[in-house]
Amino acid sequence: MERFEEEKTTYEREIAETQGTIAALLEHMQKTMVRQNNLPTAAQFKDTKAELAFKQGQVENAETTYARLKVELEQRQNDLEKIKTLEGRIEKEMQQVTEKITQMEDEMSNKFTKTDDLKVDFDREKVRLAAIRTFLQQYKPGLAKQMTYHAMKHDTKKNQILQSDIYNRLNDIEKKLIQNESQIYAIQQYIEAKGAESNYQGAFQDCMGLCHEINLDLIKKSLTVQ
Repeated sequence: MERFEEEKTTYEREIAETQGTIAALLEHMQKTMVRQNNLPTAAQFKDTKAELAFKQGQVENAETTYARLKVELEQRQNDLEKIKTLEGRIEKEMQQVTEKITQMEDEMSNKFTKTDDLKVDFDREKVRLAAIRTFLQQYKPGLAKQMTYHAMKHDTKKNQILQSDIYNRLNDIEKKLIQNESQIYAIQQYIEAKGAESNYQGAFQDCMGLCHEINLDLIKKSLTVQ
């Protein structure tokens, strides 16, 4: 009897568990059927897919438009900064022009208000220049005479020098010195060329001394002839 009760209890528990499992399966099946009823048809899926592609195209177009507008906005901002800079320069230049005009107006006003003083200065300068002109006109003939006199004196002195015996002797001495220097240079070149082959320093010094003595002797003779 006790075993029957135990088995009965076991069976009742198993039956209850089986009933619970069946109820859960039925509930799951019901939810699955509801989801199946809510699933779109093939046509609806195709329309939804086409709409999704259209929306994606719109999003891509919007992104492209946004990027283009962003670039244009940056360009407009740069242009605006340039315009602001240019406006600042223009305002500065306008201010400078205004100040310059004001300065010129002040200068013109001062000049026009001082016309009497300017006229006096002009008349005074005119008188001074006229006096200088008169002085120059009076001094010009005398200056011309002095220039003629000095020119004639210079020419006379030049002719006297050219005709002087001393001048002629000096020219002769200069020519002889030039000739002797040429000869000395030729001798020096010859000695230096030979000096490369052997030692002629002693002979070279003797020749140089002899040439110097000849030049001095020529100069003394030319001067004693006078």
